[in-house]
Amino acid sequence: MPAAPASASAKGPVGWDVYRRLDLLPLLREEERTRQFSSYDRTGLNDDGSNGTYSCRRRVADGCLIAERDGPGQLESIWFTRDLGDLAGTGRLRVRVDGREVVDAPLTDVLRGRLGGPFAFPFVADSDRSSGGGYVKVPMPFRRSMRVTTQRNPGYYHVTYRAFGDRRGVPRFHPRRPADGVLATLRAGGTADPKPRSRRLTRVRRTVRVPAGGRKVLATLRGAGLVTALRLRLRGPASEELLRRSRLQISFDGGRTVHAPLGEFFGSGLGPARVRALMFAMGPEPDDWLSSWWPMPYAESVSIAVTNPTRAASRADVVLAVAPSRSWARLLRSGEAGYFRATARGPAPTRRGRDWKFLEERGRGTFVGVTQTMRGAKADYLEGDERVYVDGSARPQLHGTGTEDFYEGGWYFTRSFISAPFTLPLNGFPKEADGSSGCPMPTCKTAYRLMLGDAVPFRSSIRFGIEHGPSNDVDAVYSSTAYWYREGPS
Repeated sequence: MPAAPASASAKGPVGWDVYRRLDLLPLLREEERTRQFSSYDRTGLNDDGSNGTYSCRRRVADGCLIAERDGPGQLESIWFTRDLGDLAGTGRLRVRVDGREVVDAPLTDVLRGRLGGPFAFPFVADSDRSSGGGYVKVPMPFRRSMRVTTQRNPGYYHVTYRAFGDRRGVPRFHPRRPADGVLATLRAGGTADPKPRSRRLTRVRRTVRVPAGGRKVLATLRGAGLVTALRLRLRGPASEELLRRSRLQISFDGGRTVHAPLGEFFGSGLGPARVRALMFAMGPEPDDWLSSWWPMPYAESVSIAVTNPTRAASRADVVLAVAPSRSWARLLRSGEAGYFRATARGPAPTRRGRDWKFLEERGRGTFVGVTQTMRGAKADYLEGDERVYVDGSARPQLHGTGTEDFYEGGWYFTRSFISAPFTLPLNGFPKEADGSSGCPMPTCKTAYRLMLGDAVPFRSSIRFGIEHGPSNDVDAVYSSTAYWYREGPS
């Protein structure tokens, strides 16, 4: 990883730097907003695309206009589903940026990677790979305008983009220009640190005993720098139970900002699972390594601990990679950078008429992802839409079409109503369970979504919630861990 930046960019990384410079995630952004077009039901009911009622903003000569913007910005995520995951009925996808056609091909060809160049897996995926939904995650910057159309009514869709205040530093998008190693980084997701290598890196390795019913500090470091990798392995008779019940606690500069269920923090709230996300990973066995690559800056100190609520002592193997740097101390103190946070809620019953809130906070920051665990009598809790309100807005800046849609799958994570776990660099549904496999209710599911290009910056407040059922009317037990950055350590 290069040295810490001398100053923050008000826009954040643009173009392929979104994935080349993941070390810059802590930098707070003043001159961008994340927005979304989608087919959600404007009446508050559940016609979010099934009838196509709200799927066309208007009819145009080449079909159905689904998104447009005048002014600079960057397309970050385009997602579709229809017909149990068979997307052929949508016809052609056309994307125009700055007056140039950069995509004009059958949607199914785009999602299967047949366009070549950067439009390759995992920047594109069809409904077989993403379990019922198809997406395009190629970052496409534009200096003047963007427009997305489909040949025919697409049914369910989301188009998420960033809006910039000016065009400074916004490159022109070239669809035939290769992604120069970015594809390789994503394809290696979950197996290695995706951030650039540091010129100075300190590694800390140790093994500690975590007493039954107790808490153990795994490592304490002094100085200023960036935690670039945290790897943890638990060994003992209750390793699987520890993944579900123990908590990871991290304090930066005296303020605890991470207090999350261990397994959920690493991508699965239902115990061991194969998770290969870009910023975290775990293996399917209870004593496999847990890995996190979130960049975590600190100005004076960092302390990492784990709790053990079980009746059996365990041993923890810990590996930390740290890049010392005084620049991060200055950026944190000036408010140009934020502290990493993992805010957990639940497990708790949902409340009728109220969204489940991943995060409701005041201050300046950036929301970058979530892992959610859902338990219920029926899986129709998945009918709930995500809704994101920023800086006191009365209307959501993002309003989706369903829970599995938010995690970029579809049809309850399947094409045939039989769930299909999957793990991809930016989204996944790594595990499910029922009453015969340890779930206390008939259906349990866990899913994750990383929002890196489509991160949600906020200046004064954020309320990021998701419905449970079509109108917050399906009882369930939820838990979630939100990943985000905010100014100040408290």
